[in-house]
This record gives sequence, C-alpha cells and structure tokens, in this order.
Amino acid sequence: MVEVKLETNAQELRSKVTPLYHHFLIRSACQPAYLEIYPSRGSFTADYSADVGNSMPYYVWLNHAYRLPISPNLRGYALAEMLENDYVLGLVKVVASQHWIEHDGRNMRGYLTPLGVEALETLDNYLSNYPHLETDYVYFDHDNREIC
Repeated sequence: MVEVKLETNAQELRSKVTPLYHHFLIRSACQPAYLEIYPSRGSFTADYSADVGNSMPYYVWLNHAYRLPISPNLRGYALAEMLENDYVLGLVKVVASQHWIEHDGRNMRGYLTPLGVEALETLDNYLSNYPHLETDYVYFDHDNREIC
C-alpha cells in the first residue's frame, strides 16, 4: 500500500464549541455536517454544507472526494478526537491509497478499488456508531440558544 500523508483541521476545531453547527434563518433545520476525504489533496476534514438545499459540489459528484455525514452538534474537541482516532485514520489512509482519477469519456472521475470501497463503507458504519459521550454534544433551541 502506498504511504499516504493526511492533513486534518482537527487543531482548528478543537477550541471551538460547535464548529459545524450553522443555522440559516430560511431553513427549519441546521446545515448538514460531514467528514470529507479528499485523496488527491491528502486531506481529511470536518465541515458543514454552506449550500441551502440538496446541492453537491462537482468534486464530490465526480468522486474526487467522499463525504460521510456526522452530527453538527458535536463539540470541537470531540470532532478533533474523531479526526485523530487511529482506527479512523487507518481507514481513511486505505481509501486515499486505493483512489485514482481517470477520464470516463466525459469527465475526470474518481474511482476506488474494491478494498477502498470496503474501507469507505466500514468507515461510514463506524462513524454512524462512533462512541461519543452525551457531553460531546451541544443542543440549541429554535432561537439558536445553547440549551445544554
């Protein structure tokens, strides 16, 4: 397997209360949050969708990057711990090392080997059941006031 170096935004997230919680007044719910693996850039970051509606950036649509949903209510330190978790990083490195981009006749599209697909699915399942504590979350009322 090719050695993959990853950069994360864990340090930036660590000191913030809820860095991924964003609520636009025109929406009834907060924006979706995700972890993004961008193999060609060597990045693994946590962010939120700044787009209103169900839009998707071209680089995600064309599989240049992969997004896995996470809770926007997580505290910064919990997000940083998730991004620095050895098991999570190991799976991300497998996904990144098993990714390539080639022309499909119309676009430059990203692909994963079967091992990469398996690692991405395992990571998605693991993140869905990640062992967070109740204190790792912050909840807000309808006026965006912290309630716990």
